Amino acid sequence: MRMKRILSLLSLLLLLIGEKGECQYNENKIFQLHIAPLNVFTPYTGVVQAGFQKRFNQRFALAVDYGFKFRNLSIYSKNDGRLNYTYYTVKGEVKYFIALNKKNKSDFANPYFSLQGFYLHQQYDRENGWLYTNNKSYHYDRSTISRNAVVASLLIGDERVKKRMLLDYYIGLGIRKIRIDHHKTTGAVEAQRSFPVEYFGRRIGIDEQEGTFYRPHLAWGFKLGYIFNKK
Repeated sequence: MRMKRILSLLSLLLLLIGEKGECQYNENKIFQLHIAPLNVFTPYTGVVQAGFQKRFNQRFALAVDYGFKFRNLSIYSKNDGRLNYTYYTVKGEVKYFIALNKKNKSDFANPYFSLQGFYLHQQYDRENGWLYTNNKSYHYDRSTISRNAVVASLLIGDERVKKRMLLDYYIGLGIRKIRIDHHKTTGAVEAQRSFPVEYFGRRIGIDEQEGTFYRPHLAWGFKLGYIFNKK
């Protein structure tokens, strides 16, 4: 079902690319479809990310993206102990364009600042795992874990347009808020656990705890897109 959705999006993009016509700049009529190719390589949560952007005037634009689960190219996707793994991503971004640098009527560069919001929903099962809560450790037979992340980032980027084709590259910093909960935990027994190796300064894996956690976030990458409705 998800593969059919992906193919439908790609088909729509190809149809739009097949449109004829000269591309001329009009800040009130820029609408684009884009993809983010690097996101298929995300170590655990690879996605096929596609979205659109609407330019409202010369300064402001709104972009929305959705990421479909795709783990074929995620380097840590195998043997990570996650069963019945489902996830998706949603991104929203407000852009403020600093200036418009036009080479001619169809080619231009547009640097910008933006505020990006990002939501990642994950749910999976683990077997023969551990849960550390209320200063006690428990071993369980099986548990369903929800791990959701909300990210806010400030970015700086540049949109490069040649005729109808778009290259949008960006980098920025933000804060990631992670919420982890265990559900339907079966066979939980209080037990003493030894921690022989620290993991990035922690002796407890991040999904072996419940609660809210904060992490710094580095956002970087690029998008490829196609612009239409510019006449």
